[in-house]
Amino acid sequence: MSRLIILLLPILVLVPTTAAAQRFTPVAPPVMTGANPNSGLNDLAYNDKQGVYLQVWGHPTVYGRFLTASGAPIGDAPFVIAKQSASDAMPRVEYSTGSGDDVFVVRFTSELNRGQYLYVRLVRYTPNGPVMGPPQLVYGSGSSIARAGGMAFNPSKRQVLLTWESPSGGWEVYGQLWQLSGAADNPTIAPATAILNISEMNNAQGTPNVAYDWEHDKYLVVFRGEHPASAFVKGSWARLVSFDGANGMTKSGVIELSSGNGEPAEQNVIYMPDSDSYVTFWTDITHGRDLSGRIVNSSGAV
Repeated sequence: MSRLIILLLPILVLVPTTAAAQRFTPVAPPVMTGANPNSGLNDLAYNDKQGVYLQVWGHPTVYGRFLTASGAPIGDAPFVIAKQSASDAMPRVEYSTGSGDDVFVVRFTSELNRGQYLYVRLVRYTPNGPVMGPPQLVYGSGSSIARAGGMAFNPSKRQVLLTWESPSGGWEVYGQLWQLSGAADNPTIAPATAILNISEMNNAQGTPNVAYDWEHDKYLVVFRGEHPASAFVKGSWARLVSFDGANGMTKSGVIELSSGNGEPAEQNVIYMPDSDSYVTFWTDITHGRDLSGRIVNSSGAV
């Protein structure tokens, strides 16, 4: 009687190394020179057209530096993005990924005239160094205060939604839509709407952030606020925001994320296209620092 012997051998699959895969290869962090890396928020965004990052940080001066796709610094030293009076920094940066534009959008706050104002500035990479538009005032006059927030890019409409918190007139989360226009390799930016009250809770605060859902043309804005039932119970909240063809804003009802439990801080959100939902997360500082979060679908259900 004959026997059939089958040998099971391991199969080695070779995956070609691509530029996208190399982009996430860990490398030793570059040394920051000419600026204190521990001062102010640190953020970066990736230019998918030219294969460079823009890293931003700093307080009281906001610095920037370009990095290669593998994380190596481009140029000998950081460059100054903003140095206005005593900048409160908190810089954030987004890139116009998915659009024809080739520009980074940088936002930062600056202390002027006993106020704290919000600015935006365009930064474009060239092999000869950065090309920057003028700093443009988003919010602030007199003693008004604009604090940290986020921004999200709508590539098809060439629009950026900026969010921030302010105690001026009551703690609220505000937003404003800004519009890119002009040539894609040298665009300009200007307000597309008036300043909008997104939270309408009179108790909303705590570093609002925002993500854009390109599948349904919506933004989800997340923020911290005091629970309506008790001024001493803080919660994490969200609101869906969309704009029509004339940039008129529609808002969903306020979405409760944390059920009034704990004391959330540092809210953040990302859109996950594969699951058609948002991942919201925050740091709970009630007892130490614990990370919490919830899934929100595109209709606003948790």
